[in-house]
Amino acid sequence: MTSVELSAEQSQLIKKIASDNDFTDHQVKNITGSAKGDNYFGKITSVTIEDGNKKLELILKSAPVGEIRKRMPLHKAYLREIFVYEQVFAEFKKFQEEYRLSEPFQSYPKLYATCDTEFSECLVMENLRESGYKLWNRKQPMNPEHISAVLKEYAKLHAVSLAMAERKPEDFRKLVKVMKEYIWDTNKEQKAMFVNSVMVKVMDIFENDAETTRVLKAFEKRLPDLFFDPSSESENLVIEHGDCWCNNLMFEYKNQDNSSVPSSVRIIDWQLSRLSSPAMDLSYFFLVHSPKEILYDYENYLKLYHDTLSKNLREFSCDPEKVFPYSVLLEHWNKKACLSVYTAFSILKLLLCDSEDAPDFNEGDVGGKNLMDILSFTPKDGDVYSTRIRDLVEFSIKTGIVRITTVELSAGQSQLIEKIASDNDFTDHQATTTTESVRGDNYMGKITTVTEEDGNKKMGLILRSAHVAKIRKQMSIHKVHLREIFLYEEDFAKFKEFQEEYRISKPFQKYAKLYATSDVERRECLVMENTRESDHK
Repeated sequence: MTSVELSAEQSQLIKKIASDNDFTDHQVKNITGSAKGDNYFGKITSVTIEDGNKKLELILKSAPVGEIRKRMPLHKAYLREIFVYEQVFAEFKKFQEEYRLSEPFQSYPKLYATCDTEFSECLVMENLRESGYKLWNRKQPMNPEHISAVLKEYAKLHAVSLAMAERKPEDFRKLVKVMKEYIWDTNKEQKAMFVNSVMVKVMDIFENDAETTRVLKAFEKRLPDLFFDPSSESENLVIEHGDCWCNNLMFEYKNQDNSSVPSSVRIIDWQLSRLSSPAMDLSYFFLVHSPKEILYDYENYLKLYHDTLSKNLREFSCDPEKVFPYSVLLEHWNKKACLSVYTAFSILKLLLCDSEDAPDFNEGDVGGKNLMDILSFTPKDGDVYSTRIRDLVEFSIKTGIVRITTVELSAGQSQLIEKIASDNDFTDHQATTTTESVRGDNYMGKITTVTEEDGNKKMGLILRSAHVAKIRKQMSIHKVHLREIFLYEEDFAKFKEFQEEYRISKPFQKYAKLYATSDVERRECLVMENTRESDHK
């Protein structure tokens, strides 16, 4: 291993730790503590303090100081992790001791010192490797014993938040005040770009599967809106881990020769911790690390998690059926697991790449690349990655985690679609209707995608219908739709005739083809070609 020179601030921290732990005539050895690809938000250094036969093994986690700081919120990340160790875990420990929990949440390394000075951020913790803890082989899916062990620890973690919110609501409110903000400061447009960069690679795997590609395209359109939906962050929130990939989980084994059954788990790297749904940790960890056969057994693993959660809630004198019943857990899973599917698409690349191919955020110069460029690589063993993605997508679609939301048309709308099908020689046909737009895309109407199919024949339509809610009292919805219908049926028709009369070489005709309209008040709608089907964006 390579020896490492510590900064003046880091040396002072180590010296103070040595003094506090009664090391007098001591020596300090520093070596690199992790390989490239093991940690993306920090540099890991193994520090050994020796004084005769006395020894203290430490891990120094320090922030990168190069160009990457302009692209990643490193200072915020380290402040968040320091807060979790110094404030959250201290309050959790006190609260659990008050109720004398038989199996409290304490699955994190001991903290010795921190520095929150910008550009010198670091944490010094116990070296879990020296206590026999090991990382899982990130290239392999986990076995049932490891999946179960981690889910139980997340259950214990989440139970503390739920119980504190119930038993000491004011204390919990103060504790989580700074935990509500996500450290990544992105807007919806930036998120959409990042989502697209990930989804393009995933859809390449399904280039010969039109139906799965259609579902994934609809999923991509919904994702940015789902990330920024405040209505999904309201009740039953917990302080989550937030970064649940296996390199942030360490396992101890009673039998060192048998690493199939862990006896203890430690959760590390709390920089992305925040107040969120319990299902975020659950779904992130489970979807990223489960092999195909475990994925389809997800309900039993959710019950295992909930049983552990319920046991600890009862020890806090809380009623699980009141605080967080299993039915509510399923509601959270159904809302949040789709976000973790997207996360898994990115994380699986990091899990499966070789160390030499892994992105290195600790290098002083990242070549002016943005985060999307840095992460836009494909693992060398592309077949393994493709198989894992296929298994995950197939599972997510079959279980409804990733889905196209179907829409029921009104009787009048169905008649319009039926007439269009007839006019275009669709006989034995089937119409599929799905939501097309997400909140913020359209303010004067509801957009529905309609796909007409008759054997190999297909026609993609867009049905734009007027709002029928209270908004009609504040907005001239009827007038607006009458104006648009007039434009399509009268003005564009006249424009077309006039331009043809003069044989204009480049006439104005850049508008969607109209198939049908309804100008009946409160039933206004237009049916047009779906220009997305011809690659318009």
